Amino acid sequence: MLKIDHLTLHFEGLVATDDICMEVEDHKVTALIGPNGAGKTTIFNQIAGVYKPDEGKIYLDGEDITGLRPFEVCQKGITRTYQVIKLFSGMSVIDNVLVGMHTKLERNFWQDVFHSRSMRESEKEAFKKAHELLELVGLDQYADHPAGSLAYGQQRLVEIARALAPSPKLVLFDEPAAGMNLKEKNDLNEMIRRIIDMGTTVLLVEHDMSLVMNVADIIYVINSGQNLAKGSPKEISEDPAVIEAYLGRGEI
Repeated sequence: MLKIDHLTLHFEGLVATDDICMEVEDHKVTALIGPNGAGKTTIFNQIAGVYKPDEGKIYLDGEDITGLRPFEVCQKGITRTYQVIKLFSGMSVIDNVLVGMHTKLERNFWQDVFHSRSMRESEKEAFKKAHELLELVGLDQYADHPAGSLAYGQQRLVEIARALAPSPKLVLFDEPAAGMNLKEKNDLNEMIRRIIDMGTTVLLVEHDMSLVMNVADIIYVINSGQNLAKGSPKEISEDPAVIEAYLGRGEI
C-alpha cells in the first residue's frame, strides 16, 4: 500500500532521515521503532505532508504523493494521530470526531444556507458513524463531554476515533499508548486488530515494546535517521544490532 523510497531530509545541515526505505502492506500492522531522536516522527511528518523530503519518493497504492500538502494527503486516504495530543479541548468529544469527517461530507454553500434534505441526511449519517467510532474506542458515554475534560489516555482514544472518521486507507499512529494505563494498553492492542478487520491499514510508532511485539506483523527499526533492521517481532527481538541500538554495548 505504502512505499517509502530512499527518503532523505535535512534540517540546516542536520540529516533527519537518511535514505530511508520502507514498505507497508495492505491490511497489516507495520511498526516503526527506534531510540529517541531516531527520526520516526519525522518520517510520519513527511508521509503526512508536513515536511517535503529533499530526496526520495512516497507512493500510496502506486501513486506518487511526495510533497502533497497535509489536506491533500488526507484526501488520498492517509490520516494520523499525534505524539502530542491535538484535540479541540473546548469542543465535545463527538464534535472532535465529526471534524475528521469534513473531507467526506458532500455539501455546498446553498445546502448550508437552506439546510437541505441531503445535508440533513449527510449529517445524520455522520453522527451515526461518529457514535460507532466512539463505541469502538470505548468512549461513547462521553460523547457530549468536553474533550479536554477527559483523562490523558482517553484523549488519545478520541484522536484515534477522529483519525478513523474519514475511513482512511492507512492510519498513522504516533505513540498511541503514551499516557495509557495497563488496561487501556490491552484494550488498544485489541482495538488495533479490530481496525485492521475494518479494512484500514496501520503504521505504528510506539515505544511500548510489549504492545509492538503483540500487535505488529512486521517491524522496521531505524537509528540516527537510517534503516537498521526489518523483520518479524521474533526476528527483531533477537537482532544484535537492534539490542545494541536500544541498550548500548556492554563493557567486556
